Amino acid sequence: MKIKTLITILAIIGSPQLFFGQGITIQPGGMITVQNGAKLTATGTAGITVKSDVNGTGSFLDQNATGANVTFGGTQTVERYLSGDAEYHIFSPSVVSVDLGTVFPTNQSNIWVRDYTEATNTYTNHIYSESITQGKGYTVFLSGISSTTANFTGTLGTGDLAIGSSLTQTANPGGDGWNMVGNPYPSAISWDALTKSGLLASVYVWNAATANWKSYVDGPGGLTGGIIPSGQGFFVQVTSSPTLTFTNAARVHSASLLYYKSTQLSNLLTLAVTTDANTYSDKLFVYFDSRATAGFDPDYDAYKLRGDATAPELFTAGNPILSIDARTSPQESPVIPLGFKAGADAGYTFTAEGMESFPFNTPIFLEDKVTGAKINLRQNPVYTFQSTKGEFSNRFNLLFSTVGIEENELAGVSTYAKDKIIYLKTPVALNGTVSVYNIIGQCIFRQQLQSPGIMTIPVNGTTGTYLVSLVTENGVKSRKVFVN
Repeated sequence: MKIKTLITILAIIGSPQLFFGQGITIQPGGMITVQNGAKLTATGTAGITVKSDVNGTGSFLDQNATGANVTFGGTQTVERYLSGDAEYHIFSPSVVSVDLGTVFPTNQSNIWVRDYTEATNTYTNHIYSESITQGKGYTVFLSGISSTTANFTGTLGTGDLAIGSSLTQTANPGGDGWNMVGNPYPSAISWDALTKSGLLASVYVWNAATANWKSYVDGPGGLTGGIIPSGQGFFVQVTSSPTLTFTNAARVHSASLLYYKSTQLSNLLTLAVTTDANTYSDKLFVYFDSRATAGFDPDYDAYKLRGDATAPELFTAGNPILSIDARTSPQESPVIPLGFKAGADAGYTFTAEGMESFPFNTPIFLEDKVTGAKINLRQNPVYTFQSTKGEFSNRFNLLFSTVGIEENELAGVSTYAKDKIIYLKTPVALNGTVSVYNIIGQCIFRQQLQSPGIMTIPVNGTTGTYLVSLVTENGVKSRKVFVN
C-alpha cells in the first residue's frame, strides 16, 4: 500500500487493528499516525519503506510509549535525500543500527561520513564496514555527485532513547560541551518536547542550502517551531550534568510546521541577509522579553555558529556573538550593534520582517555608518549595499529609538482638531504615513502623507482623545488631540 497523504489509525473501543499484507510505502509528504491503543501489522517481506526525495520525506509516527503496538514482518527502511556537490549535511539513522555500506550502496568513493568527538574536538572518518547508531549525528560530504539517498534499513526507532550519559563537556582544547546528536525516529521531533536538563535551551541544525546554521530557542529562530526533521543530526551544548531522552511523546509530523508558522511572536524582528555572489543567506533574530538581559541569557539567546567561508553572516556584535538575541526592552537597548560577514566582494541585501509585531510607536531603524543612511524599516524593509570581503562589527546598528536621528523635518509639524476634523500641518514634504488611533488603540485612519500644507482628517467616532502618529524616514512623531 502506498501512502501519499495522512492516515491516522485511531484508538477506539475494541483496540482496532489494521493489517497490510503487501507492506507499506509512505511516499514523500505522506504520513501515518498510529494512536496509542491502536495496532498496525504489516506482514510479508515488503515491511515498510518511508521514502524521501527532493520534494520531501514521508513520516511514520507511533504514539504508543514503547512502540509495542506496531509489527512489521519484513524489511524496515527510512530514506533521507541529500543534495549538493561539495556540500555538507548532518544526518542520523532512523533505525537502531545500520552498516554504512547499506546506507550508501553506490558512489561510496564520493561520500564521506564522519562523527564528532567532543572530548578531543575532532572529527573521525568512518569506513563502509562500520555501523552507525541512532541518537548520534554524523556529517556527510558529497564530492563529485549532485545528490544521493541514504537508506537506513533495520529496526525502526521507537520508544524511549536516553543518551545523556554519552554527552560530554571538555574544556579547551576539547569541544567546550558541544555534542552532535540526532533524531532517532522516522518522524520529526519537537525540541521543546524532549526530556532534557544540563543543556543550553538552544539547538543548532546545519542548513546546506544557506551554508549557515539554523538556531532555535523558546520560540524564535530559523528552525521553525523547534521542529527537527527525521534523519536530521544537530548540535547541543552541555552546561552541567546532562540528560537527554527522546520519547514517542515528542514525535510530530512535519506538517505540524503549519501550526507554528501561524503563531505570531510579539516584539520579534527578523533580519535576513542575501548576496548576489551566490545563493547563500543568513538570518538574525532580535526580540524583547522582560525576562531577558543585555548579556547572554542561556534560556533566551542562541550563539552564532560560523557558516561557510563564502556565505554571508549576520549576528549581534559583542562577546559572545549571537544569532538570537533577547533584550529586556527597546528603552533599555535602544542601540544594538550588528556584526556582518561578507564572503566576497559583492552586493548584499538586508530584508527585515516582523515590524508589525511591535507597538506601533516603537521606532525601528537600520543605521549604516559607512554610507550614513538611517533606514526606517517600517517604511523601507529592504536595504541593498556593497561590501568588500571581510567581517565588520562597527558598520551597522539596529536603532529602537529616534535619538541621533535627524528630526528637523518633523520639528515644524503640528496638529489640532475642530468640529470633528483633525488638521495636520506639514511645512515640508515628508515620505511616510499618518495614522490616527482611538483611545482603545484601534487605527481609524491611515494614509500616505501628502504634499506640504494642511491635511484634513474627518473623525466619525465619539468625542474624546485621539492619537495622531507620523512615521517617516526621519523618525516617528505622535501627538494627542481632543476631538469634539
